[in-house]
Amino acid sequence: MEDKASFIATLTEAIDKRRQYIESTELPKLKEGFGVFHTSLQSLVSLMVRKGLIQEDPYRIDQKISDVVMAEDTGFTESEAAVVVGVRMSQLENVLDYANNYVEFNLQTLDFAQLKKLTDLVRYVVWDDLKMNSPRPTTQIISVMMGRLRAGTDTLTSGIIKSALDQLSSGCLNIVNQLNVVRVFQRERHKLDLRTMVFPKLPEGAPLTADDPESLKKVRAVFSQSGMGGPFVPELASEVIAEEFGPDAAERRQETLQRLQIKTESRKAKKSTPVPLNQVLIDAIRSLAAASRSLDASLERLRENATIIQSRKRSFGARLREWMEKLASRQPARHIYELEFMDESSGTHHRESIDLDSFLEKLHKKARVYGGILAKSGSLWAKIEKAGEDQLYQFINKELGDVHLIHRRATALDGYFKAKTTRDEKRRLRGIKIELTTIRNAIAKASQLKHEYISRKEEQEQLKKLGIEAE
Repeated sequence: MEDKASFIATLTEAIDKRRQYIESTELPKLKEGFGVFHTSLQSLVSLMVRKGLIQEDPYRIDQKISDVVMAEDTGFTESEAAVVVGVRMSQLENVLDYANNYVEFNLQTLDFAQLKKLTDLVRYVVWDDLKMNSPRPTTQIISVMMGRLRAGTDTLTSGIIKSALDQLSSGCLNIVNQLNVVRVFQRERHKLDLRTMVFPKLPEGAPLTADDPESLKKVRAVFSQSGMGGPFVPELASEVIAEEFGPDAAERRQETLQRLQIKTESRKAKKSTPVPLNQVLIDAIRSLAAASRSLDASLERLRENATIIQSRKRSFGARLREWMEKLASRQPARHIYELEFMDESSGTHHRESIDLDSFLEKLHKKARVYGGILAKSGSLWAKIEKAGEDQLYQFINKELGDVHLIHRRATALDGYFKAKTTRDEKRRLRGIKIELTTIRNAIAKASQLKHEYISRKEEQEQLKKLGIEAE
């Protein structure tokens, strides 16, 4: 009894330490991983739509998502591919959006069922094994589409496609590994609850054998009366039996403790080499450049939405004024919008005039520049690789300001179009909520890396003043 009590005390302590580690380290990374995965998917889907490979689901905004569940991955004919894959990618984006915004990434919520749903979600398309002979229909046709797209595009677009697929592949593997870390913990915590809440209530002297139906039946009967939460898992009950009563029980118990401790210790013992400061700034620039496809998509949608308003029937007087202004300036009439926005720092509302044509032109240029950075091609990327820290810092500082302003104005334009259109026109509008979220995430990631650079730079300067050489 003393050995059993001692083991349970040691196991309880190991599980508590593992819980603290997962909550402080793994769950934040898991949450961030889902956000990056969603952004990468949005970028690829947006490109597929623009290249005519798939058709955007017109009913996407009407989908009501209340759980992390995807449609079946059933087969379809080649003539249906553009529509079917478009609908499935729209649903995948919506479910990922639901997971990122409504699923709580904590150990109370991430039970066995939820862990399986999240794993199935990121592996709905097998991004890390994308091949044309895949047994899964959606994975197979996306692989075919990517092959066609790469074969018929320029070097820049091919680089963008490769970057997006690499991000989805690595993101999928990282998320699955982190979910598995949580799964292993939940299994051992469930087994501890069986040890403390179920097994002590079994009849004394009752012979129990692992993987024995009769033994499991006895445990199940007590489990149903114990008040222990969750479903009865025969596999885990059988593991406890083997660890408590099996011929190699001592070895199995030791393995259980190792599963909870050894990875944490190895991570702490491993010393990582700090990333060079100039590389931190380059990473910040590329993180911001990840918004390129969302900037491009915002450009197209805002232009289409503006056209809806501009194509309205206007009065004779309005058309006459426009004609007179055009005649006087001998230039195409500009489309000026008076927009309202809120200053996040002060919480006050302001108004500004935006020349839509100039704004969309800036969006186009910024998207192309960032596309080149993302694909690691072009003269600008060559300059970035050769630039010094001061030049890189000035560049990321300026670009963050530019993109923040673009995000603010695009948000205001999106709200303006939604407010000024009629009910019939609203049905034709294409919102940019997802694109704005992606751009905002890119700003946040780049800002985080910029602040990391500043912090490390200041630390180096302090050490230099003290006459200590920084590592």
